Amino acid sequence: EYEDELMGECVSEVSTHEVGPAIDLVHNMEASYSTPLEKLRGPEWTKKYGHTASVMDYTRFNYVAQPGDGVKELMPRINDYDIWAVKWGYGPRDFNLNEQQEKEFSNEQIKEAWKDPRLIFYSEFSDTDPRCQMEDLGDNSMFASEYGINNLKFIVPNLVEWSCRSGEGYSDLRRIYSEITTQFKQYMEHVCTNIGGIYQDNVTFDMKAPVFREVPARLQQDAVSFLCNNLFTTPFWLIDPSVTGKLDSRGGVETIRRLQGDILKKLFSKARVTNLSSGREYTLEKMINEFRLHIFKKEEPDVFRRNLQKVYIKTLCESVKSLREESSDVSCLL
Repeated sequence: EYEDELMGECVSEVSTHEVGPAIDLVHNMEASYSTPLEKLRGPEWTKKYGHTASVMDYTRFNYVAQPGDGVKELMPRINDYDIWAVKWGYGPRDFNLNEQQEKEFSNEQIKEAWKDPRLIFYSEFSDTDPRCQMEDLGDNSMFASEYGINNLKFIVPNLVEWSCRSGEGYSDLRRIYSEITTQFKQYMEHVCTNIGGIYQDNVTFDMKAPVFREVPARLQQDAVSFLCNNLFTTPFWLIDPSVTGKLDSRGGVETIRRLQGDILKKLFSKARVTNLSSGREYTLEKMINEFRLHIFKKEEPDVFRRNLQKVYIKTLCESVKSLREESSDVSCLL
């Protein structure tokens, strides 16, 4: 139950965002990428610049900020990109210009804005460009997700105390715990997009810049290592017995299996496998070898590890079948 002041801030943020489409602004999913990750933990920076350059991004709150950082500005607000876009769309025009001259004038404005990272625009969510994702923050998905997980680790042990009341059941606990597992999954998805990722920039011919670029191999490698350490090594913190003991007779076994299965399915999607198969920075074979060595490492597997091994093999088989139906090369998967 929120205090009126906090609820007012939440309503204000959502209302401000929804005004955007009414004046023809569209989502700018790249806006949050313009903020260097560590700035998100700075009280002075976030007070001055907020945590994203546009209220039209999907960044509901600053999950990177940590307890003790002193950050007060946690929700997005109208910012640099929004102000620029409104001026571009509705600002004064020289009515002496003909249609071609006005187009050239507008194009020059866009080219000039492109020099400022806080004014860069990408319209919608991308499943291949890690800069353009919903609910992500900062310029490094791995570090941002690690900070987000730290905050979830703080929340989970307090869930029962914060959500339960005498004489009532555990429906609120179940609902909030479900949201936490969804948030954790979203962090994993943000990291996934770096693997086989492709940066795509909305540039024109006269800007003399490439449209498509591969995500650097270093970041793809970091993403694989992150998943191995935070998801494919059982996240026991997420299935705290003080919580799961009230919600799940199997102690979270199915929760972990489902999370791991969903991310593996995303990792071996047709688009990602295709990108990795033709990639120069990071290859499909390298990714598979790293996951195989981690998932099947030489130690006595518990129930969580056995489930992971089963779902990994099942996902590979499904990926091979899907690619074979399209007559694609499956040698790396085999």
